[in-house]
Amino acid sequence: MAQLPSSAFVCASTQTAGIFRGNFEIFGAVRELGGDSSWYQCIDPSDPSVSYRDGHVVTGWRVPGGIVEMGVNRLWVFPRRLRGLREDRIVLADPTLLGLARPPLDGREILIVHDLRPFSAYNDRTRMRWIFRHLFPRMRRVRRIVVRTEHLKSRLEANPDARGKICVVPPTDFGPFVGGEDHIQRSLARIAESGELRVLSVSTDRPYKNLRRVFELARRFDGQSNPKIRFVLVCRLQDSTVRELRGNPIRNLTVIPQVPDIRTVFDDADALLFPSLYEGLGHPLVDAMSCGMPILASDLEPMREVVGVGGHLLDPARDDAWIEALRSLGDPSTYAAQAKRAWVRSLDFSHDRFLARIPPMLA
Repeated sequence: MAQLPSSAFVCASTQTAGIFRGNFEIFGAVRELGGDSSWYQCIDPSDPSVSYRDGHVVTGWRVPGGIVEMGVNRLWVFPRRLRGLREDRIVLADPTLLGLARPPLDGREILIVHDLRPFSAYNDRTRMRWIFRHLFPRMRRVRRIVVRTEHLKSRLEANPDARGKICVVPPTDFGPFVGGEDHIQRSLARIAESGELRVLSVSTDRPYKNLRRVFELARRFDGQSNPKIRFVLVCRLQDSTVRELRGNPIRNLTVIPQVPDIRTVFDDADALLFPSLYEGLGHPLVDAMSCGMPILASDLEPMREVVGVGGHLLDPARDDAWIEALRSLGDPSTYAAQAKRAWVRSLDFSHDRFLARIPPMLA
């Protein structure tokens, strides 16, 4: 294999964000292939608590207002503090960092686009749409644009600034230590012994993630014994949501703000609940399939591409469909069949397939 060009990965997202996960996944693959790669973590001072601090840390200005601070740092501060990068390729974690796509970096940048939510009806941050509109035309200056799904590629190809530069780097699973068949058998044994089904949801507290569906389903099964379902939500909740749950507790719901290693919660769960109303990819879907966990997800185009026949895709608006799908998993034969389909589908996201896409991305 030809030697990979040196690369600088520039990321401004915290470790709990899907953007961070996607970029770190590719960064790790470059290093696995022997590439000379460095990580530059840009940090907004108002939220440094869960930012990755290995590698090179670039701290922005503290400005009142979260989105205002984000805009100032991405449009002005980070580009100026990173002007001296000398690597052959500059990998930008998301379009808000396109401020770096200007001379003297012109021609080296590789932009990773995870979704187009700021331009959708599910954008809940008005100023973010303005940042995207201001920066997106700079796509014409980058060397390559990386997306994780064919669906997003087809959406981006409508933009003349992106046309002809897009390559797809699909996601990868957790790795060989996650044994789908072993996980399935452990779950079946646990369900048979305790009669309890553990349903996991991994999310952020944003309207498009549809946490209301998680809460509604948990309340519906609260106190029921057939099937007995416990819900685990890994999510850092906003203060208003915390107050709401304190005022109206859900006994069969456990909320975990964050975990050191997300694999531990997958290992202890039996099924994945993923009711998002908008997604670019949905990493938890691939993770759950690699574990052999049945999936209940919203029937959206990205989920159809990623999950395919490996999960149960449901109309986000139909309460009865979600309730019935969860109830059916209490039957061991139904559970085993859906778990097996999920695990078989995960084989399409093998690590070897993922690694094969990295050299063309950096070329």
